[in-house]
Amino acid sequence: MDDLLYRTIDFHPAQIPGWRACFINDDGSLRVDPVVGWLVQERYGAYRNGSEHVLEKPAEGYERRVVAATHSSEWEGRVFEVDFEDGFWKILPPDGPDPTSEEVAAQREYQQRKNASR
Repeated sequence: MDDLLYRTIDFHPAQIPGWRACFINDDGSLRVDPVVGWLVQERYGAYRNGSEHVLEKPAEGYERRVVAATHSSEWEGRVFEVDFEDGFWKILPPDGPDPTSEEVAAQREYQQRKNASR
């Protein structure tokens, strides 16, 4: 299966605070990071057989998507799409409750089964 390649063309800071990205660490613990904004990205190609294949620009333009963005002090404050990092689970809205320990355990079990079947 091809990995689609996207480039960021715009960034919009989160206007409403409280959006959060949930990650499940390798040890099964939950990490919740703030969503700092939204990235507008366009698909420019695919990665297959060890190399990039760039699309010719279609007449109607490139396919676009909007993804949540977070940041990392480990990456010098760089903003990146939340699913860039391993363990990404889901986005929580402002004022939404944090996941329960039972929900985290169920998701961890699901991720382990999914990874074992690869």
